[in-house]
Amino acid sequence: MDIENRIKVEKDTAEVDEFNRIIEEALPLPVLISCKTYPIQENIDIENIEGFNRGEIGVQDYYENNDIIVLSNAYALDSRERLFKKGKPIYIQKKDYTFGILQPDLSYIKNNEEETRILQYEKGEQEENRVKVYRDKNGKPILSKTGMPIPIYKSKYLYPALEVTSVDRDTNKLKEIFQIYFTNPEKISIDGHSVTKHAFDAIIALRLTTAEEGIDNTYYTIEKRERWQNEKQRPLGYRYVLSTTEPITMLGEKLPEQLIHSQIATELANGIKERLDMGNAKEARRLANNTREWIKEFSKDEPILGLAIYNQMKYLLKYEYNTQFASERKYKVTDINTLFSRNEILETFNYTPNNISKELDNIFEYEKEENDTDLGELLAFESKVDRMLEFLEKEGVDMNTLDYLKLSAGLDRTVRPRVVLQARAKRDIRRGRDIFYPTTSIITSFLQEYGLNIFIKDFSKYSVSKQRNIDFLLDDARKSRDLLDHMYLNIGARWNEVKNIHLLEGKWIDRIREKVESLLDMSNEEIERFAKHAKGLNM
Repeated sequence: MDIENRIKVEKDTAEVDEFNRIIEEALPLPVLISCKTYPIQENIDIENIEGFNRGEIGVQDYYENNDIIVLSNAYALDSRERLFKKGKPIYIQKKDYTFGILQPDLSYIKNNEEETRILQYEKGEQEENRVKVYRDKNGKPILSKTGMPIPIYKSKYLYPALEVTSVDRDTNKLKEIFQIYFTNPEKISIDGHSVTKHAFDAIIALRLTTAEEGIDNTYYTIEKRERWQNEKQRPLGYRYVLSTTEPITMLGEKLPEQLIHSQIATELANGIKERLDMGNAKEARRLANNTREWIKEFSKDEPILGLAIYNQMKYLLKYEYNTQFASERKYKVTDINTLFSRNEILETFNYTPNNISKELDNIFEYEKEENDTDLGELLAFESKVDRMLEFLEKEGVDMNTLDYLKLSAGLDRTVRPRVVLQARAKRDIRRGRDIFYPTTSIITSFLQEYGLNIFIKDFSKYSVSKQRNIDFLLDDARKSRDLLDHMYLNIGARWNEVKNIHLLEGKWIDRIREKVESLLDMSNEEIERFAKHAKGLNM
C-alpha cells in the first residue's frame, strides 16, 4: 500500500493512533527563516554584476547562465539541489528584494587544507592559479565587512548557511512527541524506506534531533511539494522537516567499525556514480578503464585485494545507490555489468587463481544474502564481505593479504539528521480555511552524509583522464596505497578521521551488532526485531 492510500485509510483513526497523531501545538523548535548572506561593505548593485540580465531573469525563482546563478530565498530554502557544486557565483534575492551573496556553511571544515580543496580557482593575468572571487562587471572584487574579497567555492558537499528564529528548543516535549518510536524503532517511517535503506541511521537521525546535550541548533521547516498523477497536477503537498543548521561530527570510536578496503570500494563507487550520472557513454568507457588501472596500481602485488575492492565497488554501484542524501541512480544495473565486466578485470589480474576470482564474482553478484540472523540479512553487503573473508581463509590465502582485507577502524562521520513528518490539513472554523499541522507519522528519517574521501582524494578529478594524463591517476593510486600501508604498519594508532586502527576479529556483522547495542542502547532482541521488520519490507 502506498503512502497516500495508507494515510487515507488511517485518517479516521489519526487522533488515537500514536504513530499517526496530529500535533496541534507548535513544535518546540526554532523555525527556519532564511539562508544567510555575507555581510558586505557596500550594497550589491545587481545590474553591475557580470552575467546579470534582468530581461532574462524576470521573476524566476532560479536562473542560471554561464557566469552566475541567481535565486530566491524561497528556492534556496526548499531546494535539495546542491547549489555550490558548479563553482559559480551565487546571488540570492532577500526578503527586502535586495540581493546578497549566498553564504555556505563552512562549520564542518577543520583546517585550511580542507578549505583549499573546495575553493574555485582561475588563471590570473600571469597565467598563475588564483582563488576565484566575487567581482563586479569591471573586475573589482566585492569585499566583506572585514575588507576581504569573498571567495567562490565548489563542492557537492557544501550547503547554504541557515538562519533560524530565537525560540528555545524543548527537548522533553520533543521526546514526549516521539517516544513511541524509541520503543518501536522498526516503525520509524510510514513507507518503510528509512528502515530498509538507511537501517540504524534512521534511529540515529531521530535521536540527534531530540538530543538533550551537545546539539543546540535543531530547527524545523515546512516544505511544499508539487504532486502529479496521470500527468495532472494535484494540490500541493506539505511536510515538516526536522534538521540541524550545522552538521554534526559523530566520532569513529563510538560507531560501528568499517573495514578499510570496503571504505575504499565505497569511495570509488561514489566517485564513479557521480561521473556516470552525467550520461556520457564515451566518458563512461574511459572511466571504467581508468578505474581498473587505479585498482591495479593500488593493489600492487596483491591481486586478491584488488579483486575484492573491484567486486564490492560493483555491488555498491548496482544496489546501494540510494544510501546518500538526495541520491538518485541515473544509470542501469546492466550498464555496470557491461562497463565493469568480470572478463576485463580478470585480464587485469590474470594471475589470480580462477576458483578465487569466480567465487568473489559470485558472492557479490546478487543483492540479497542468506544469513543465520535477521541483522545479517538486512546488512547484506557486510554479510557478503564476511562470507568472502571466510572463503579466502579456507582457501589458504597468504596472511599478508588477509591482514589488509581485515584492516579495520572507526571512521568519523559528518552528518545532518533529517526527520520528515507527514503534514495533514485540519479545518479551522474560525479562520474558514484548512491549516496544515505536523503529525507523528514519520515519512522518512536519515542522515545527510558529508562525503568522507580518505583514500581517493583526486580520483574523481582524473578518473576520465585521457592517456596523456593517466600518470596523475596512477600517482593518486600510489599515494592511497602508501596511506593504507602506513595504517597497516601503525595498528593501534589513529589518523585524522580514522580512529583505533586494528585487525577485525571474528565476523564484521557481530562487531556491528556490538557497537549498535552500545550506541543505541538496544538489546540483541530489539536489534533482531528491527532487522526482521526492515528485511520483511524489503522482500
